[in-house]
Amino acid sequence: MISNYFFSLLAMIIMVLFSGVFFGLYFSDKKQKFAGWTALTYVLASLGYFTDINRSAFTHATADFLVNGIMWTAGLCLIKAVYVRVSKPFPFFRLAVITCIMIAVQSWFSLVHDAPIMRSIMLGFLSGIALLSVLPAVWRKSDNIIDKVVFWIVLGLATSYILKSAFTLFFTGGDYAQANSAYSSEAMVRQLITAVASLTGAVTLLIAAGYDAVMRTQRLNTIDPLTHVLNRRGYEELLDQKSENIAELGTGRAALMFDIDNFKQVNDAHGHQTGDAVLVRMAETAKSILECHGEVARVGGEEFAIILNRASSGMAHEIAEHLRLAFSLLMHPELPESEFVTASFGVAHVEQGETLKRAFHRADAALYAAKDRGRNRVVDAKNLRRRVRMKNAA
Repeated sequence: MISNYFFSLLAMIIMVLFSGVFFGLYFSDKKQKFAGWTALTYVLASLGYFTDINRSAFTHATADFLVNGIMWTAGLCLIKAVYVRVSKPFPFFRLAVITCIMIAVQSWFSLVHDAPIMRSIMLGFLSGIALLSVLPAVWRKSDNIIDKVVFWIVLGLATSYILKSAFTLFFTGGDYAQANSAYSSEAMVRQLITAVASLTGAVTLLIAAGYDAVMRTQRLNTIDPLTHVLNRRGYEELLDQKSENIAELGTGRAALMFDIDNFKQVNDAHGHQTGDAVLVRMAETAKSILECHGEVARVGGEEFAIILNRASSGMAHEIAEHLRLAFSLLMHPELPESEFVTASFGVAHVEQGETLKRAFHRADAALYAAKDRGRNRVVDAKNLRRRVRMKNAA
């Protein structure tokens, strides 16, 4: 009994400490919903241990309902935190069904047939199943090492609940007469399994929340807040990153530059709010057309750069033409129906041994040529260079 009391007290203190850390992360940036839900998880868990320590203040059945109800709610908050992190909708129906089954199990083995060992076994299995149901969503999101670790930790927590239930069933056979084993050496092993799994999970979730905070800060530094594409800093970092790898050099990539035609007139005639709406719509259109084939960056007020991956010279020109046509057909509700916004493009295919930075210099020159030739057109840098050679030859 004493060992169980001190275990619950120690667990409660640990839960309070972790809840404070997660709340600190959440209140430092309230957009970190994952940290907020995790903090709530540990607040409820600490309340559950506190209720367990003071169960003598309640009847036996009431104490069991309170402790298990609070702990199950904490588990639902943890599941919600994981789904928030992987940006997936919370499975209300599935978890509502499991919750109803747990209430039925709790009621039967507490009020109808008082069997604490079987109640513990059944609730443990159901908790493990609930956590296992999270794994497919986490696995689909595991595109970095932190997400992979979260997957294995959730799997470990689910397994610990199931193993604890199996462990209890093995040593007691579900016999109520062996209820005193709750304070035996077997119970200590079960508690140890829970403690190690919970502590490991808490540390991992803390690392994940810290990682999210760092990535969010990095994103704020490299993403344009208006259009949500790369800003100039993000664009330059991406260029440096790709230029460091020798395999990224040479053919197979293309540099595109485009500039919105007469954008100053849009701002002057209709206001900067309308101009911002036009910028956002054109950036979103570029992102949707390119999808996974390239990265878009806003490198100036109305000037954008695009890195195309695995694009031949002809394909790069076709993509630029496709973008130009899409922009010219875009409807802008903020503008008169007869007013359209176009863009001029410069294209440069990365030649053998050439860096992306050098290709972008050529694409920029081609962009200026497109604007000089009347705007709303695509100029390929190789054609521009050919014209310069012909002029020099003449």
